[in-house]
Amino acid sequence: MKAWRTTDLFIGYTRFQNLELGFLISNIDNVQAPLDANAVPNNFLAYYPSFHSAIGRFFKLTAKYIFR
Repeated sequence: MKAWRTTDLFIGYTRFQNLELGFLISNIDNVQAPLDANAVPNNFLAYYPSFHSAIGRFFKLTAKYIFR
């Protein structure tokens, strides 16, 4: 099985009072998980789920407000 490397980017902003904003891009290059030929007959997955993910590039926007 070949190596699998992804790049993620997170930007956070905390200058507002009691408010935190965040933006995440995971797997920027949209790299597909490597094929694991030994796993396919056993669990119908083409990758090893303990180490790899079938999710490609995704975006996440978060906001957190702290009540005081």
